[in-house]
Formats: sequence, C-alpha cells, structure tokens
Amino acid sequence: MKSFKEFINESMNECDDVHVRSGRLLTQEQVMCNEIYEKAGDMPAVMFTDVVGSSQMWSDDTLTMKSRIDNHFELITEIAEKYNGFVVKSIGDAFMIYFEGKDALEMAIECGIEIIKHEALPLRVGICEGPMQEKVYVLQDAKLRDFFGNAVNVASRMESKVADPEGIAFSSMDVVSKDLIEKYGAEKLSPKKVPNLKGASVDTVYKIKA
Repeated sequence: MKSFKEFINESMNECDDVHVRSGRLLTQEQVMCNEIYEKAGDMPAVMFTDVVGSSQMWSDDTLTMKSRIDNHFELITEIAEKYNGFVVKSIGDAFMIYFEGKDALEMAIECGIEIIKHEALPLRVGICEGPMQEKVYVLQDAKLRDFFGNAVNVASRMESKVADPEGIAFSSMDVVSKDLIEKYGAEKLSPKKVPNLKGASVDTVYKIKA
C-alpha cells in the first residue's frame, strides 16, 4: 500500500503538464496537508475580472442571468487561452487569470480588452505584474494551482477599487514601459486619485478604457 507521501509525489508527477481550474476557493479541510510552495515566473501578471451589478441582475431575472453567465464562462476560458493565460479559479462570476513570460503584462491587458469587447455583461478588470508565490495542491488526483503575494492583492484591488465599469486598471512592481503606456493611451493616476487599497502596496496605477 502506498504511503501518503508516495501518493502525493506520484500525483504531482502525473499532473505536471495538466492545469485544472481550481473553481471555488478550497477549504482547509479540502487542502489536507499536500501543499507545495514555489516561486512563480520572474515577472508574471495576474488579472481579476468581475461582472458589475450582477447581484441585481440575478435578482431581476435568474434564468436569463444563468444563461448569460454560462456563456461568460466559455468566453473567458476561450480568450484567456488565446493569450496563454491560465484560469486559476472562478468565484461566483469573478475570475482570476495568471499570465507568465516577458510580455505577461501586455498579454493580460490584451486579454482584458478583448474580454470586455466581446462580453455583453458589464465588467471591471484589474491587473498587476510582479513577483508572487505559487501554491500547488493535489486534490482528487488533480493538480491545482493558486498564487499569492502583494502583486496578487494589488490586482484584486485594481478590479474592485480602481477600475471603471467596462474599464481596466493595472499596475506593476516594475517600471511600466513608455511604449506600453502610449500603446493603450493609459491614464496615470495621481496619488490623490488612488483609493485605499486595503493593505496592498503599489507605486503607480494606470487606467484604460477598453
């Protein structure tokens, strides 16, 4: 009979090339003890999306909203894959998507713009590029990935606190290139215009109209 350690190592090896969306947030009971921390890519980016006013939409017309959300999930998955984004998880109608590589921030922005343009539901999008920690779970023979750190927290706050409806707010733990700023006509916010990010910390914030 295999030991727990042998099972975990074998499962990790089998799942090395398989990325499974984690869906809802895992509970501590689900996680068990099979956690592995490792550093994510050198300068990855994380994007959060959320539907604006979805609670009211569900209240007004549940059946129509269910159909629209099903289509929304398919759209997010398809467009994220196009830009080499990995869908980490969905929480209700919100998504967390991870991008890696030297153009991670640009790919995330392009992905966000295309999602907003093709989605009839009103969205807010927040993005941040920077170092982060990756956490790997093995649950029910599937490899699940999640990401943590200040850059992830900033991306979440960009969506919830800074982005306008049908807009994108983004930041980076590095200097954002002038070419990228000009390409998207990004507006740099003055410190006075940046709301309280609730513990997340970043020097510069930009906004884009998709």
